[in-house]
Amino acid sequence: MKKLSKIVLLLYFCLGVFYFFKDTSQIYQPFLGISAKHWLGTNSYGRDIFATLFAGNVYIFIMLGFGWLSFALAIFLGSAQGYLRGIYDFAIQRIYEVVISIPFFFIIILVGGWWELNIFSLGLLLLLINWTFLLPYIRVQALSVSTASYIKQMQDIGYSPARILIAHIFPNVYHNTKHLLPFVLILFATSLSALDFLGLSQAGAGSLIVEGVNYLNFPLILLSSCGFLIVLLLSLLGIFNVSKYHD
Repeated sequence: MKKLSKIVLLLYFCLGVFYFFKDTSQIYQPFLGISAKHWLGTNSYGRDIFATLFAGNVYIFIMLGFGWLSFALAIFLGSAQGYLRGIYDFAIQRIYEVVISIPFFFIIILVGGWWELNIFSLGLLLLLINWTFLLPYIRVQALSVSTASYIKQMQDIGYSPARILIAHIFPNVYHNTKHLLPFVLILFATSLSALDFLGLSQAGAGSLIVEGVNYLNFPLILLSSCGFLIVLLLSLLGIFNVSKYHD
C-alpha cells in the first residue's frame, strides 16, 4: 500500500509539473465525453478536464509543503510549552487562544481586500493558523516525555534545557505524533480546494466541483474532480502509515 501510494503521488507530481508548464487554455467543444484525446472529457467552457485538474497540482504540492511547516511549528511550540512550562507555557497558550478565536475565512476576505492573494500568501495564512489544531495534543505529549527518568537524569548532570529540547524532546514528540502528519497535509490540500470552491484561489479541483454542481446533467465533471481529490488524499494516508501502531 505504501509503495503504491508513493507511485501515485509521484505520478500526480510529474503530471502536475507537465501540465503546469503546458498551455491548458485551449478551447474544445463543451461537454465532450471520455475519449483518447480527452481522458476525462471537457467541461462547460470546452477545456480538457484532465489537463485542468493536473495543471493546479503544483499549487497543491506547494500547499503540502506549507502543511509540513505548520506541523513543524506545532511540534516546536507544543514541545516548548510542555517541557519548559512557566512563562513559555503562559505566553504560547495566550497566543493559541487568540488565534483559535479568529475565523479563518474572515481573515482571507479581509486580507484579500488589501492585496491580491496568491498561493504563497494563502499558504502562509494557513500556516499561521492551522498549527493550533495540534498544539494541545503535542503539549501533553511533551509534558509526558519531560517526566521520563532519563530526562530527569540529564537535568541532574547539567544538560541545558535547549540541548534536552532539541536532542530529545523534539524527536520523541515527533515520533509520538507523526501519525497525525497526513491529516495535517490533507487539511491543507482540502483547504486549498475549499478556497478554490469559493473563488479565492486557482487550484483547479475546487472550481471544477462548483461547475460540476451547476451541471449535474453532465456528471463527468463532478465525478472527475471529486475522484481526483479522493485518490490524492488516500495516497497521502497510505504513504505515511496513518496508524501509529504500525511502527
